[in-house]
Amino acid sequence: MEKVLTAILAIALLYTGVFFGYEYVSEPKIIDGRTSKSLTADGKPINAKAEFAPDEPIYFSARQLGFG
Repeated sequence: MEKVLTAILAIALLYTGVFFGYEYVSEPKIIDGRTSKSLTADGKPINAKAEFAPDEPIYFSARQLGFG
């Protein structure tokens, strides 16, 4: 009986590891992001910068890997 429970536990742990490993590898990822003062019509940053005044609009554009 103990061997059966050990085998079931080992299979469950293996399945869990494979599931979460696959989820990590296959999920969408942002690979590059930039902030800017404005964007072009197709969403590319214009005047990319890292510091903004309190009243300035901030735009974030990103390159992605794995999105639909």
